[in-house]
Amino acid sequence: MSGRTSPIMGRRIWLRAVLFALVPALHAQAEVVLPPAGVLISAIPEGLSGMSFPLVPEELVTGTLVSASGAQAVFPAALGAMGPRLQSEGAYYLEILGGAAAGERYDLDTAATMAAGNTTVVVAFGAATHSTGDSLDPAVAGTLAAVRRHMTLAQLSSLFSPALTGSDDPAQADGLYLYESGSFVRYSLRADGATWVRGSDPTDERHVVIPPDESVMLDLKSGPRQLVCLGQVRTTVFRKNLRPGDQSWASGFPVDLTPAQAGGFADLATPVERRWVGSGVAAQADAFTWFAPESYSFVMCFLRGDGASWRRPGRPEDQSGARLLRSDTAVLLRRAQADPAYRISPPFSP
Repeated sequence: MSGRTSPIMGRRIWLRAVLFALVPALHAQAEVVLPPAGVLISAIPEGLSGMSFPLVPEELVTGTLVSASGAQAVFPAALGAMGPRLQSEGAYYLEILGGAAAGERYDLDTAATMAAGNTTVVVAFGAATHSTGDSLDPAVAGTLAAVRRHMTLAQLSSLFSPALTGSDDPAQADGLYLYESGSFVRYSLRADGATWVRGSDPTDERHVVIPPDESVMLDLKSGPRQLVCLGQVRTTVFRKNLRPGDQSWASGFPVDLTPAQAGGFADLATPVERRWVGSGVAAQADAFTWFAPESYSFVMCFLRGDGASWRRPGRPEDQSGARLLRSDTAVLLRRAQADPAYRISPPFSP
């Protein structure tokens, strides 16, 4: 990953989450309780810094599913047609909010959902999506679910004040790095202030999704900015599919977590092929690595052989209870084993 390599002297990213009280509201002839609203305010320095986007930026509809089968889920007729709520180039997902499948997220097939012309949403599965499951369980019928808008590169610039500065020279343009297939890949904003490109490829990538279970590395070339994110706060469990190797990680919640809160321990109730793996040798253990702005470098903490304690290489202190996993930085997780059922419980009481 290219960019500045000198330390940030005297500058830190800061973040504040404001959670408002639960508010009852009428929504499409049905009374619902809205999740807490929140605002994340971050001072983003020039150069490299990390960030995740844990707030739900827009919730288009919430309701109890009438049915689910194959790739289709149906909301109550009283909620009205889904199509008018969507934009043809928009990226959306269905999140299950109740029952045994709570936390599962399924990318919407936007075109198919708009074509349905009713309260049906059509979801997509597979490696090309950000869906956490490969099928819709009919048992989700009768549970609460929501259609939410994905964060995309196109939305990113509007979160900054002043807005990001683009350039047709990627080396001069504001941008960010996404972790893809084992390495960071830079996306940069073009001079028109709307087009995003991946590396030197001229293809417009403005609709690339930044999923809620991944963090990013911001790379501001034009100077510091303030970033303000508004949205709702999840109060249900958060799902992420863990795979062997390094992967971008985010908790889905606007608070800092400890490794223990992130489920980072060898739970004997978990099948052995999905458990966290500890070791006295850092290179052989599951590990979190995060970007530390104060040292302008990545820092590692790994799971020890006892399956419970976490330590930094060369340090004896147990870090399992330290709030190392911040929502205002980039975090990578290295896993020895896959876990397609990984969940993070809300770190607060709703």
